[in-house]
Amino acid sequence: MKKVFAMFLIMIIVVLLPFNKSFATGTFTLTITPNKTAVRRGGTVELTVALSNVTATGGIAGLIGKLEYDHSVFEKIELIEVDNTIIANGIVTGENWETISYNDGSQVAAKEGMFVTNTSGGTGLTTGATVMTITLKVLSTATIGATTVRISQLVGSDGSTDITIANPISVAINIEERSTRRR
Repeated sequence: MKKVFAMFLIMIIVVLLPFNKSFATGTFTLTITPNKTAVRRGGTVELTVALSNVTATGGIAGLIGKLEYDHSVFEKIELIEVDNTIIANGIVTGENWETISYNDGSQVAAKEGMFVTNTSGGTGLTTGATVMTITLKVLSTATIGATTVRISQLVGSDGSTDITIANPISVAINIEERSTRRR
């Protein structure tokens, strides 16, 4: 447990070291696009998180945010070890992005859902790009109806300036009853 926490803390420090506290004049857009808007209990939904409309001069080279979803609807994303590397089970980074450091709540409960990632090579991206794909599995006991997945506390950086996005981004997913028909 201490090893996982230490690795998470070190990764955040390494990513944040080149960031200073000045604020950029540019902007960017982050969107969440589901592969489907209705999911049955026991099913999965893939959410593509994409970067676009970057006007920051140096592009976006790093992102910090908080992934929020209802744990009574979706299975919890947890950290797992694969080939001596700690990864977030259910989150895959897009091309040009490094592995995401994710807090599953086992290290610091108040920071659950916080993530940080940066581009490969630290070069800022100025064109549209998939940052990550999140796969969420609906629990068999999930309440039927609408639920929301959102990313809040979003900050992008070119490595020297920060851009804060004030409003969370979100997507609505409708949970449906699992089919009882047999074929």
